[in-house]
Amino acid sequence: MDRLSSARLLGRSAVRTGLSFLLGQGCAVCDRLQHQTFCPDCQGQLQDLVRDFKGWTPSEQHPLLIGALAPYSGPLKQALRTLKYDYRPDVGRVLGVALAKQWKKHRPLMKLSTTLYVLPIPLHRHRQIQRGYNQAKVIGQSFSQASGVPLLAGGLVRVENTLPQYQLGLKARQANLKDAFQVGQPLRRLGQRLGAMPNILLVDDIYTTGTTAKSAADSLRRSHVPVVGMIAVARAVGD
Repeated sequence: MDRLSSARLLGRSAVRTGLSFLLGQGCAVCDRLQHQTFCPDCQGQLQDLVRDFKGWTPSEQHPLLIGALAPYSGPLKQALRTLKYDYRPDVGRVLGVALAKQWKKHRPLMKLSTTLYVLPIPLHRHRQIQRGYNQAKVIGQSFSQASGVPLLAGGLVRVENTLPQYQLGLKARQANLKDAFQVGQPLRRLGQRLGAMPNILLVDDIYTTGTTAKSAADSLRRSHVPVVGMIAVARAVGD
């Protein structure tokens, strides 16, 4: 994307932000006009999803996944689509706080030799410019503030502009993400300052097959960075 396109995107984002401030904005699920991220009805539906979901149970099928807020279905599926495609970072901030509450309630006991940092799964820079932000970073920032786990932005870099994973089968997903990530300089500098690489908790908006999480974790571990696991706002139903 060229500079002119980026400027136009930023301009449209500023207009949307101004209109939302003056007029309110639609509920991130049902689009009902109001001044909160979710209307009371949709907020209640989301709370029901979170309450009934057993997303913090260890799984041999997905050993990296520590936990998720709720299944990727119904109102949460729509909320995450709004976050990704409608320039609504407020949705990510609200969901990050909710994820932090569940983390505090269910987090596993960990004997860690160094400090734990939360690290968002990165987007390629072209896609981030297109979208206006990295939704995983928005969630991670809010999670960090609410949980007290420090955020490590830029610790991982997406060097390949890969195809969207939802379009691909399992083998194609794995090939698509081969060598997609590299350790970023902020993480290397932090490791030098601490005298050892910090423990990393990955965070993303959606966990499906675990291919993205595994690719990111493998890239970190090749540089001797310990990865304790991953948390996500939503986990794909049936996975």
